[in-house]
Amino acid sequence: MNNENVTLEDLGELLSAPCHLQDLDHVVLVQDTTQYNFEAHRGRFSADDADIGVLGDNRSLGLFVHPTLGFDEATGIPFGITDLAIYQLPEDRELKANRGYTKQPITEKHSYRWIKSIEDSVAKMPKVKNFTAIADREADMYELFAHPFDSRVKLLIRSAQNRKLANGQLLHAYLDDQPWQGEYELEIKGNKKRCDRTAQMTIRWSTVEVVCPSSLHRLKKDHPATISIQAIEVKEIEAGERAEGEEPLHWYLYTTHEVTNLVQALQAVEWYVKRWWIEDFFRLTKSQGFELEKSQFSSGMALKRLIYLVYGEAIKVLALRQGRTLTVSDSARLVFDNVELLLLKALLPKLEGRTASQANQNPTNSIAWAVWIIARLGGWTPRNINVRPPGVITLLSGLKIFKQRLEGFKLIYSQISP
Repeated sequence: MNNENVTLEDLGELLSAPCHLQDLDHVVLVQDTTQYNFEAHRGRFSADDADIGVLGDNRSLGLFVHPTLGFDEATGIPFGITDLAIYQLPEDRELKANRGYTKQPITEKHSYRWIKSIEDSVAKMPKVKNFTAIADREADMYELFAHPFDSRVKLLIRSAQNRKLANGQLLHAYLDDQPWQGEYELEIKGNKKRCDRTAQMTIRWSTVEVVCPSSLHRLKKDHPATISIQAIEVKEIEAGERAEGEEPLHWYLYTTHEVTNLVQALQAVEWYVKRWWIEDFFRLTKSQGFELEKSQFSSGMALKRLIYLVYGEAIKVLALRQGRTLTVSDSARLVFDNVELLLLKALLPKLEGRTASQANQNPTNSIAWAVWIIARLGGWTPRNINVRPPGVITLLSGLKIFKQRLEGFKLIYSQISP
């Protein structure tokens, strides 16, 4: 991790290598920012370490990481990290007001990462026919919608601002005047803040003309005066039981996809729900998996190298979790190469039991078949995978054991292969 010959550029190319091979009809790009807190290890770092800084509270030592994950829209399986940015904030940085932040062009702001990540991701996948770039409220920037992306790119962003429209109204007031146009059910996955439940949702949409905000007037020559975009509002009307203090779901979404009917509106919402996958990915890298924040390395650069390596493994674990029931032929190749598939086949007989219920009944080389093997290595007891599927911790444990055995297998394979 402290080898200066190992550059972040090289690690980044290795991480995004699977992306260059993609030849898909539709790729979903999900991006977000997370932070890793190393305050508990402050004493390990040099005071002049330029590769680590403070987090949003301006006190805690840490790093920000902004990844973009690429998913095959048809299967929901992630195939790689399409882009990754790691950055830190200096402790002695000036306040936004003193830096003239509002006068800066977007390319000089940290928020430019939302635009650059899409551009860099798309450039790596020339064979992909369509992209949907999804992000949460932090990406609700006029500059993002005004940016001249590749024609294959469509945006789907959750609204953070009640924006002014060309007709003089604000977005929320305008949509309040529109009729609700459909209802549907949404399965809510519970966590510490919300309950598992089936929420009853209602939906409406409209084409709106958003006005360039006054904060960009100084840069008006760089942005159109208005932008035409589709606005979708979804609201929870019946929720069953919610956790104490839990607010009902209520989203405003912007999209550059065409939305003229209920099917298209519901499709946009379904795509947006996939943004939660990146939250699962972040949890996997923290206390529920790789525990990056417990690292004992004593330099910011070593931590950055570690993040690249951990992310490469974490995306595989997420792919296994997503593909637990995917029996499509050869889908395991989304995660494993030829040598790894050979090892999986070699391990299988010793992991199966004597009865049919203890056998791997999935098609060979499907991702469900591979998940069954990795889960068994991780201690999972064979049973109906739809009733009690292996979780990410079990899959992570199994993948670690698999990697250990892979090293010896490669040595043997190199001696016997032509």
